[in-house]
Amino acid sequence: MKTLLVAALLLAAPLANAESILLSKDLAARNDGLLTLDTATGLEWLDVPTTVGLSVQDVLNDTGGWISAGFHLASYNELSTLFLDGGMHGNVAGDGRGFLLSMSGEDAAGASTATLLGPTSPSINRLNVFGNIATEPCRSGTECDNKGPEITFYIRLIATESLSWISVSDDSVDVDFHNSDTGNWLVRDSAQSVPEPGTMALFAFGAAAFAFTRRRRLVQPVL
Repeated sequence: MKTLLVAALLLAAPLANAESILLSKDLAARNDGLLTLDTATGLEWLDVPTTVGLSVQDVLNDTGGWISAGFHLASYNELSTLFLDGGMHGNVAGDGRGFLLSMSGEDAAGASTATLLGPTSPSINRLNVFGNIATEPCRSGTECDNKGPEITFYIRLIATESLSWISVSDDSVDVDFHNSDTGNWLVRDSAQSVPEPGTMALFAFGAAAFAFTRRRRLVQPVL
């Protein structure tokens, strides 16, 4: 029995040390592919097109039930980390704004990220993913001109076969970010999701092994 437990641990060890990678996952139905798992952070990202037509306030009001399902609007930090883990390059400064605001003319890594997250406006040789992120407190500088205490940012990932870059807007009249293609960048901890069949099988194996070992210890030989 000890041998089996050691073997199981050895098989699981490489998973813990795996390099960062983005994987497609199912949300509600087999092969729906509506989630993207970042194995480095353990965060699950909902495909942006899933929430097209919902405003930030709609999401916060739990329209669609996404908050109840454990999701929240992504922050600058979370989104910039996702892009970096997906292979895009950039300089993350402070809370991630430096990365998002300076992305321009990067390599093709963004194309795979855009495909996973569900392009909401595909065109010839280009993928666009439009979405809102969590509101940010208004800070000093031009971004606070004529704005309230909080700002809603709209992040667009644009990818071609050879280039990928990010566009950021905080302008409420920017038509590029206010159309039927605009969704929301929603994310949750994978621990809040229902375990997949493979995970459940591994758990069941571990529970059975523990029960068997405990039973052997409790049963004493009759002298």
